[in-house]
Amino acid sequence: MDSLNDTKQLVVRPKHITQVTGLSATTVWRLERDGKFPQRRKIGPGCVGWIYSEIEAWMNDCERVA
Repeated sequence: MDSLNDTKQLVVRPKHITQVTGLSATTVWRLERDGKFPQRRKIGPGCVGWIYSEIEAWMNDCERVA
């Protein structure tokens, strides 16, 4: 990875989403279900994750609202 832009395309796996957002897995699931959180992406057979840049944008939007 040569630049910050490369890191923003990283995929956040489910076991790390709580560390990145500070939310519980259940809260992430509920927000995602209600269309208030970025949708997870299938990245392979039996593997899902979220695009880091989308999570970062969502967190920035939350800060502006608060």
